[in-house]
Amino acid sequence: MLRYVSALPGRTRPLAAPYAVRTGAEAGALAGSHAGRLALVALTLLAFGLSLRLLDRFPLREDEAIYGYWALHALHVDPNFLQVWPDKPPLFLWLLAALFALAGPDPAVARWLNIAATTLTVPLVALGAQ
Repeated sequence: MLRYVSALPGRTRPLAAPYAVRTGAEAGALAGSHAGRLALVALTLLAFGLSLRLLDRFPLREDEAIYGYWALHALHVDPNFLQVWPDKPPLFLWLLAALFALAGPDPAVARWLNIAATTLTVPLVALGAQ
C-alpha cells in the first residue's frame, strides 16, 4: 500500500509512481525475500571488489601512513600508548597492529582493515534501512 502525502493540512493525494513511498512492512518484505538477500550479497561483493582493486594501486596517504606508523609503534614499542598519544581511539590501531603481526608491515596490509570496514558497511546500512 502506498502512503498518501498532504501538502496542505486536511488534504491528501496519492503520490506519483516515481515518488511512491513503501511502508515499513513492504520494505521489510522486499529485503527479506530471496531476491532482496541475493541483491544484498551482490552489492556487498561489489563493494569488496571495488575496494580491493585499489588495494596497492596508490601509495599510502598521510592519514593511512600515520595510522600504520602508530600501529607499528603499538606492536613493537608501546602497546598501551603511554609514551606517544595518537589522539585517536586505540581499537583501530590495535586491530591494525594485529594485522601487521599476522601478515607483516606492508602498505597493502595497512588497507585491509579499511576494506573490511567498508565492505561491512553495506549490509549494516541495509539492516538499518529495514
